[in-house]
Amino acid sequence: MKTQIRLISVSIAIALSTTLGNAQINPEAFGLYNEAFKFSQTRFNGSARMQGMGGIQTALGGDLSSALSNPAGLGFYNRSEFSFTPSLNFHRSDANFEGRSALNKSENFNFNQLGAVFNRPNLDEESDFRGASFAMSLTRTNDFRQEFNYDSQNFASESSIIDFFLEQADGIPANNIGGSGLTTQAYNTFLINPVASPAPIGEYDSFVTGFPRQIETVKTVGSQYQWSFAAGANYKDQLYFGGNIGFSTINYKVKNSFVENDFLLDESTPDVIDNIFIDEDIVLNGKGVNATFGLIYRPISQITLGLSYTTPSWYEINEESFSDLEVNYRDYFYAEEDTLLSNLVSQGELLVSNYNLRTPSKLNLGMSYFFGKSGFLAADIEMVDYSKANLKSEDFSPTADNQTIRDLYDRAINFRLGTEWRYDNFRFRGGYAYWADPIKGALADNDIQNITFGLGYRSKKFFADFAVITSLTNEAYSPYFLANGTQPNIKVENKSTNAVITLGFGF
Repeated sequence: MKTQIRLISVSIAIALSTTLGNAQINPEAFGLYNEAFKFSQTRFNGSARMQGMGGIQTALGGDLSSALSNPAGLGFYNRSEFSFTPSLNFHRSDANFEGRSALNKSENFNFNQLGAVFNRPNLDEESDFRGASFAMSLTRTNDFRQEFNYDSQNFASESSIIDFFLEQADGIPANNIGGSGLTTQAYNTFLINPVASPAPIGEYDSFVTGFPRQIETVKTVGSQYQWSFAAGANYKDQLYFGGNIGFSTINYKVKNSFVENDFLLDESTPDVIDNIFIDEDIVLNGKGVNATFGLIYRPISQITLGLSYTTPSWYEINEESFSDLEVNYRDYFYAEEDTLLSNLVSQGELLVSNYNLRTPSKLNLGMSYFFGKSGFLAADIEMVDYSKANLKSEDFSPTADNQTIRDLYDRAINFRLGTEWRYDNFRFRGGYAYWADPIKGALADNDIQNITFGLGYRSKKFFADFAVITSLTNEAYSPYFLANGTQPNIKVENKSTNAVITLGFGF
């Protein structure tokens, strides 16, 4: 009979969830290239004021968001201030597979930003330095909440996840395929079996044939936050400069429930199986550090020019994964093992891995043009090379994932546009943001677009801002990859609407 012997390196976090094409994916990669990209593509969320203007922040100041994005903006302050920003987020995902669409909706409440700015004016009127401000803020830089599902017969690819297990096991002797991991569990439940001699050692086949109806629910939750400790100074009301130290956290959870049933067979082929159930849970936590340095220069009263550079973030990440595989056979007699197969369950072991992630650095350029005190227009450009992300570990070799990162991702130029107009104490805002698709050969256009608007009220001691941000993106999803590219491909359209409010007090 089959026994568990040793863990094979099929996957630490098997790539059941991905948004990428497979042309540049190293077959030995563990799937951590997904996380490397996901945790690198952070956003400047911040206050409702900045979000209502598309997230522009590089050449503007006087807002707590500057502590994260461009600390030079803290030099614009002439008073101390406290603010907090809760938000209500509505998520919608529409997955299309084989012409069948499935809609999912969810919502969640969270805090986008919280913090304070402490201003220290220079009382020496003859000094060119007009003062400095220090800030401490907590900002949400990523929201991972998503849920989608699909359900259809796999007519286009005519493949099964069993084909994936066969490819993963190919070349591995049967006495080395024990341990844990989904491919091992497929072996333990007789979904894949070694071909008898004189076939080459490490060759497998399956008595389960046909192509199935495939059903899956993918649920992701979690977020990234950053604590920013920043300072900014003002020189002659013309040059502003500053820096911060950022301490980031990652909380990320994925739960996949995958089913195959209703296998379509030739009339001469026996129907030996009812269904396959796979449940996989991945829990990931990380902490990291980075720094940001920035300048804002005012060459004339109507124009400000901004520059900020954010170093790579260095993360320590702990990942835990667990999988269950259940197979229900139709009392099939497997002669090679002299056994009757009915209900078989293989519970995987808890797999724990630790690794380090270095995300790419980011360079932001910005410009604002002021129409006196009536309002302004502003634009930001962000440059980031996602192929520069890198993984290290003492638990396993991430060489294949690092190669995939270099082959799969490219540099991207993102931009943001925004405006604000004043009427007495009221403010009216609008904006647009675009994150370019950095994935080479992607199965869908993975760019992100934000459309925003906002309102605000300012007085000497109190201010309130409100913003609505609509985010649109498409992605391609595959539950597994095959060498010939015949895996199922699901198109997912995502839309989120975030209602954000900031309340602040001067002191």
